[in-house]
Amino acid sequence: MLQGFVLIQRKAIDDDFVRKDKANLQPWFQLKTCMRNMILGPKEELASWELNSNDEILEGEKSYQFFLEVICGLHSSLIGETEILGQFKNTALKFDFPNSHFGIELKKVIQAMLEDVKKIRSSHLSDLGSQSYGSLLRKEIKRLAEIEVHIIGAGHLCEEILPWIAKDGTQLHLHVRHIGQAKKKFKNANIIGHELSDQESGEAMSGLLVVAAPISTSDLQILTQNSTGLKQIYDLRHNSEHDPLDAKCEVTTLSQFMSVLNENIDFIMGRKNSAELMIDQITKLRSQTVEHRPFGWEDMTA
Repeated sequence: MLQGFVLIQRKAIDDDFVRKDKANLQPWFQLKTCMRNMILGPKEELASWELNSNDEILEGEKSYQFFLEVICGLHSSLIGETEILGQFKNTALKFDFPNSHFGIELKKVIQAMLEDVKKIRSSHLSDLGSQSYGSLLRKEIKRLAEIEVHIIGAGHLCEEILPWIAKDGTQLHLHVRHIGQAKKKFKNANIIGHELSDQESGEAMSGLLVVAAPISTSDLQILTQNSTGLKQIYDLRHNSEHDPLDAKCEVTTLSQFMSVLNENIDFIMGRKNSAELMIDQITKLRSQTVEHRPFGWEDMTA
């Protein structure tokens, strides 16, 4: 059954997929993260998309296998991280599966992925230490003994790290573009709205700053140019090494922030290899049949 599916991966996350002709075509399942943009759909409709030269196309078993690897966190900067799984669950819950043969088969595939990722994580990707951005960041904040933290961004990364930081009574300030949406999602933070189009000077910040959004360096400079009280910046953008922030205080990039994992990298890579082997075995079994589990959707909210 997997042979009828194809996955398109695009690394340019700001460049969304566009269809040549939308008439009578099925909606594809899309998972967009801070590192990649993926869509999954019927192979017969592949030609309906406007593709870039750098787009990667995976068919059948390979599409399922790669998707599993991604939602297991094997392609994340932090191996085995759980943020991507939560995003996958939320996307699946909101997705309007078409009332067609493809829609039925797609729902089976998504349910199968959820079932498989739980098995893989419990078998090989649990107990990896501080395996979340939030837990690592909390340790750093406690080490620096700071009580005031500013966070730029209100996406999934922010959702993951906020509960960890809030545990210690930290004063939280969340800098966002859309205040209304952020206030609904984050009840325990001071929400500060910004509109960068007018080149405003930005809010004065002190303490620690966490960059948890794919914002450009030029916009970051605008937001932080009045923040002489900042003592440390954690730049968690995936391209922070190649688009560095020039600041008066110390800046820790994503790769530097994650260097703590080097202490147990052999252990982690061993777990990753075991997970990849299990994914390969599961994919081969799934390629033969995908069982429909009508009561499987409760796992989405687990």
